[in-house]
Amino acid sequence: MNEKQHIEQISIREGSPDDVDELVSLANRADVKRLVPFTDVVPRGEEYFRKVLKFQSNDFWVRVATLDGEIVGFISGEPTINLKTKERIEGVEHIKTLVVDPKHWGKKIGGRLVSEAIEIAKKKSKKQIELWTHETNSRAQRLYEGKGFKLTGERKEAENTNEWIVHYSLNI
Repeated sequence: MNEKQHIEQISIREGSPDDVDELVSLANRADVKRLVPFTDVVPRGEEYFRKVLKFQSNDFWVRVATLDGEIVGFISGEPTINLKTKERIEGVEHIKTLVVDPKHWGKKIGGRLVSEAIEIAKKKSKKQIELWTHETNSRAQRLYEGKGFKLTGERKEAENTNEWIVHYSLNI
């Protein structure tokens, strides 16, 4: 199957609480695979990913990519929150997690999911969409930059690992 046929066969649907176990397992596998070159970095683990998938929150959303009925990736998001004041930042949506099955890396699934997130933000009348990604994750950085996201210059230590994360933003 060529790349165009592969991407055309990908379906995107809304995620549900019934997907949690499969999404957590996929996220954990992808995180472990991403960290293979970085032996000093501890994977985030299934407990972290369960905490991130906040289906009980009204403004939280998940979109799931499937191929032949199998989940091959997902993206999640929510309104951006000021971490100091815990108040929403009006007009800004936050991409919380983007995961693609390592067997399908490089096959444009992540790009489809990011495009879906941008459309969700637009439908919610947001003016900006932002995210944090691991400084070592050059694959993700190329994807986001290819979609028009720009580094903001913000950088901080990730709360869940011993890695640094960098901030990206896109005006929409």
